[in-house]
Amino acid sequence: MKRWLIPLFLFMISSVAAAAPSHTWHATYWNNVDLAGSPVLVRDEPFLFYRWNRGSPAPNIVNNDEFSARWTRTVNFSAGTWEFKAAVDDGVRVFIDGQLLIDGWQLSAFHTLSNARYLTAGEHEIVVEYYEQGGEAVMQLTWDKLLDAEKPDATPVASPPVGAWQGVYFSNTNLRGNATLVRMDEKIDFNWGTDSPDPALPANGFSVRWTNAITFAPGQYRFTLTVDDGARLFVNGKRVINDWIDDPVRVVTADVAITSGTVPVMLEYREGVGRAQVKLDWTLLVPLDDFDPAGDREAVTATAVVTEPSALRQSFGFDAPVKQIINEGTTVQLAGQRSADSEWIRVITPLGVWGWVEARVLQTDFPLATLDVWAQDW
Repeated sequence: MKRWLIPLFLFMISSVAAAAPSHTWHATYWNNVDLAGSPVLVRDEPFLFYRWNRGSPAPNIVNNDEFSARWTRTVNFSAGTWEFKAAVDDGVRVFIDGQLLIDGWQLSAFHTLSNARYLTAGEHEIVVEYYEQGGEAVMQLTWDKLLDAEKPDATPVASPPVGAWQGVYFSNTNLRGNATLVRMDEKIDFNWGTDSPDPALPANGFSVRWTNAITFAPGQYRFTLTVDDGARLFVNGKRVINDWIDDPVRVVTADVAITSGTVPVMLEYREGVGRAQVKLDWTLLVPLDDFDPAGDREAVTATAVVTEPSALRQSFGFDAPVKQIINEGTTVQLAGQRSADSEWIRVITPLGVWGWVEARVLQTDFPLATLDVWAQDW
């Protein structure tokens, strides 16, 4: 091969690889609002549907305020007019194939921006740029097909049921390559037996990724998954169930604390051989509607790690009502008070809920006996 052809050949290979469709977003984060300098975090993310509230996309890595991010993804679209919607607080820009589609690059409260564009059948690159100045942080991107250009009458596509799940189906067990089928499923409650979910799919050897945005009241929730064969469940970007194995039907649960608001939920499912079944439910175990009556008092800056699953109680003592269960490994903030016998410590959970836990389950370098003794008139 001639020397001058080698760089051209390598460029062609890299160009093809860059254009390959992806089912994850390539995310890059900066600790400034200008997408400038060296990023502090680069990772792949399964979807772009976040409400961080006043938190961080990656605690202790990305700032709570004054950060920016860029997400890129290549998607295979069918021909037609597609409407893109960005729900955002603060600024956002959305590019399709390098052309600016949505321009909301300004400090703002939560709002929604949208724009539509005709796309030819095939792969198109989406780039989303975002910045958070301060306060609440939200970045959510969705798209829907308005007109089906493959039909001569360009009939509008029917709206999916409210709260429906987007199901992306693959003719393999690892969610790889181009999707065989994309549809809206009203709920995840399927028992296909030995049949296929759709004539386009095989009865064995398929996988599905469902995504949705669910509005929860604040509380401790139990997610229950009935599955045959494997599944992974993500709540608010965190994997809470990882049972990606080929096994007969079984029930798997996970307890998750959720703040109020809209939370992204994603379920990945695989079917090897034999029977196919998957169902997802959730139940509110403990509502978290009781916040700190002494919130004007400055909390201690020290933290502690809970060493075993423990009850967070309304007051100190085993007869006090339980507000929630704190999972082992949870980091809580010391709220500055203790019982007179030092056996109970007042803490604040990551959700901002106050309560009392036994001192024995707290691992910390802070001298707990130096905390103030609780007085009800505070």
